[in-house]
Amino acid sequence: MTLLTSRPGGAFLDELKAPRIALQPFDTGIEEWMPGLVSTLKRLSPDLILCMGQAANTMIPAIKARVPAKIVATVRTGKRLSQQRTKSYRLADLVMVNSFAWEAALRGYGLQSRIEVVGNALMENPIRDEAARVLLRKKYGVKPKTTVILCLQRFLPGKRQHILMEDFMCAAHDLDAQLWLVGYGMFGWVLKAYAKALDANRIKIITQELPVGYYHSAAEVAATVSHEDSLPNFLIEAHAFGLPGICEDYAGCGEVVIGGITGFVIPVDDDAAYSTALRQLILSPSLRRFMGENARNLSFRFSHDRQMQGIFEILEGLCRK
Repeated sequence: MTLLTSRPGGAFLDELKAPRIALQPFDTGIEEWMPGLVSTLKRLSPDLILCMGQAANTMIPAIKARVPAKIVATVRTGKRLSQQRTKSYRLADLVMVNSFAWEAALRGYGLQSRIEVVGNALMENPIRDEAARVLLRKKYGVKPKTTVILCLQRFLPGKRQHILMEDFMCAAHDLDAQLWLVGYGMFGWVLKAYAKALDANRIKIITQELPVGYYHSAAEVAATVSHEDSLPNFLIEAHAFGLPGICEDYAGCGEVVIGGITGFVIPVDDDAAYSTALRQLILSPSLRRFMGENARNLSFRFSHDRQMQGIFEILEGLCRK
């Protein structure tokens, strides 16, 4: 197996065990620039090509025309697909998606290719760190009985953290609670300005500098209203740490959070229902414990070994045909 990437960097570079080839001579920061992709694939002469990411998936027609290999496309985003990318999927031998919502959507696009569903794999080791909990809560002025609502996602418009801030203020205006928005990205300064306008003492915009498990350990509830995620890793990780979740019924979010069991799944754009459910979680420690325990017990559905086994079985089966 060979990993072919556009850029030479990567968060898990030190952990990589497979041979790796970077197409860019140095890290330009441009994901879409893949110089020599087709010629490199022809030289490698693979039996199967697994396309990951938007750029790779849009290149399937060019690859298919010149490289005699079976091609597996992937869909993991929560965004709408471009017409070019949809056409590209039609040429794939198999399309691997991370949610049943995407399987239904692709069938709605008229896609006839074989589709397999394999959820995102849990990457974080779910061990609560009590020392991190104490230190982080002290740093941000959290009292012992204060309920911390956590949203750990990049600061991008499509994540809609500004909507979550408004829902939080409606739900907890008279309650002992804080909202932590943890992440990084170009939208951060806008969120900081809006948090200051709403209530900077209760809404914290935090640049992620620590392992995600530290923030999960310090919180009581995981919340998102993102319209950019098909199956949010944030919710999967939060459940593994025993946090109940609240989300909108968007894409595959409802495939992570089980309504009434591990949290609440709210109709899309129903801010009143979202605020009501969030308030219920803030007010009831027993409900949070019940849903949090269920969430932790059911998080095995997204375990790394389980998901990787599913992927390898699909790929090996395709190679044998």
